[in-house]
Amino acid sequence: MRVRLFLLLLLSMGVHLHGDFVLVGGSGFPKNEISATTLKRLFLGHLSFLEGERITLHQIEGDSLKSFCEKHLKVSLTNYERRWARRIFTGKGRVPRTFKDEGSMLKSLLEQEHGLGFVNRSTTLPEGVRVINIIQGD
Repeated sequence: MRVRLFLLLLLSMGVHLHGDFVLVGGSGFPKNEISATTLKRLFLGHLSFLEGERITLHQIEGDSLKSFCEKHLKVSLTNYERRWARRIFTGKGRVPRTFKDEGSMLKSLLEQEHGLGFVNRSTTLPEGVRVINIIQGD
């Protein structure tokens, strides 16, 4: 009985809870869900627009970024930073906005309607910031 309740609880949490992070977007983010592939393409700089809107990426420096890179992007933090350095040097990308803490990042997301970032799943989200579900595949 307890196992069933636990599984039901896990299923009711939705697909947006991957690892320790929840993907969050500004109020005008053009989608309610994105594929894991699209998430990776956005954060690695291969994709800048969704449904005609330029997406402003937000990230938290330190261990959160390292964990996010490893779990969702499947690259090391060093590899991630090298990729962005190369894209900036060649003029092919806008580096994600980096914040010291989740609070300042969430405040920025309130101001950037097409912003996209990630926070710890235990973080309380302010009104105007919404959870974006991650789905497998395209």
